[in-house]
Amino acid sequence: MLKTVMISLWLMGLLSGSMYYFSTAPVTPAVDEGAAAAQQELDYISLQPMTVAIVRNNEVRGYIILELSFAMDPDASDDMTKPLELVLNDRIIESLHEDRSIDIFKLDEFDIKAFAERLVTSVNAKMGKDLLKQVLIQDINFVSKEDVRDMLMRKS
Repeated sequence: MLKTVMISLWLMGLLSGSMYYFSTAPVTPAVDEGAAAAQQELDYISLQPMTVAIVRNNEVRGYIILELSFAMDPDASDDMTKPLELVLNDRIIESLHEDRSIDIFKLDEFDIKAFAERLVTSVNAKMGKDLLKQVLIQDINFVSKEDVRDMLMRKS
């Protein structure tokens, strides 16, 4: 019985001492100024899913379905003269139509990272300032013209 009381008192003292120590100990995280500037807060804005028709040799070959988000500096959005979402939609459609290297039947060769970087540079060039920090591709799918026709035939 005495042993149990002594162990209980020892545990309560240990617990009280550690609680006191950790509640009064100063917490000063080491802040690196360069890392803090690099890790500044960004605004993340999601676009509505969009479908872009891929036209090659004067015929529709299929459709690319995209879901994108973009990260931008929150201070830069205050003095924009053009709506950023419209410019981004324009650049997405233009880049998919201009890039003849996109072979819709060989999408495994499509470089998503380079596509996102091209979008950032072209949108920033069109806006005249460095607004976008990165484009995040949430989903990209391809639906061929034949698949759309088959789906429509099944519904009717």
